[in-house]
Amino acid sequence: MKSLGRATIGLIITYLIVSGLFYLLLGPVAAVAACLLLLGVITYSHMFFEKKLTKYFKLEELPAQNPYTFLNSVQKYCNLAKINLPSIYTSKQNYDQAFTFGSSYNKQSIVIFSQLLDKLSPKELDTLAALLVAQVNNKSSISNTISSLFISFIFFATQSLDELFRFLTGVKESPLKRRANLITYLNSPIIYSYLCLFHPPSQLYKADKLASEWTGNKQNITRLLLKLHTYSLKQTTPPPLKYSHLFLTSPLTPLDWTTYLIWQPNVKKRTLKLVGHYPA
Repeated sequence: MKSLGRATIGLIITYLIVSGLFYLLLGPVAAVAACLLLLGVITYSHMFFEKKLTKYFKLEELPAQNPYTFLNSVQKYCNLAKINLPSIYTSKQNYDQAFTFGSSYNKQSIVIFSQLLDKLSPKELDTLAALLVAQVNNKSSISNTISSLFISFIFFATQSLDELFRFLTGVKESPLKRRANLITYLNSPIIYSYLCLFHPPSQLYKADKLASEWTGNKQNITRLLLKLHTYSLKQTTPPPLKYSHLFLTSPLTPLDWTTYLIWQPNVKKRTLKLVGHYPA
């Protein structure tokens, strides 16, 4: 099933759950009001998602004239996929990562952090471009946005309760430790299930396969994924939990309590799925 189709099913199921709960607890009028309110909140969040993302990561459009081959590679694979060229953004923040997002069929975007541009060779940048365009092609970028709208609300609720818990109990541990995120940790299986409902991990496997067909080299795909995973292990400060599922490989790997918050299949699984053996 297409990624966008799964995201649509996720939206419908969410509406059914919310309306059903309000109907059982407060009656039909409350159920209708809850659905209208949810629709308004989702619409508002969707309108401003790109603005919030741009503000947090301080995104800047990648200039057409730049010393990297990445833009040319993106154009090449967009031509192969017969899709419009997405907007390409970069950020100077300290992440060795890349991701996609989109608000509609005609408005999809690729984000690559500037230090990753500097670290990867032209050949690796070409492979990265193939992976990202493959995600844009199967509409994973739009599913990323839709899932982010709901996951943001869930994380807002759990992390607010975590702050209250730390205040009431006097916990002074690092905010990255499990004890400081007890409510989020206990709800992580629900969060993972919701992420898989909106955006199944199988879509990443399909993007990996499509990218390998374009590049003609499966090993290049797996080597790049392994390199991105290695970079994430060295990441001292991960991005906000609500944005972690956007990345090509999970930036939460160094945190031992985030097993069910890591939506992306690990590199070993992706390699086995693509090549049939590990290591590639």
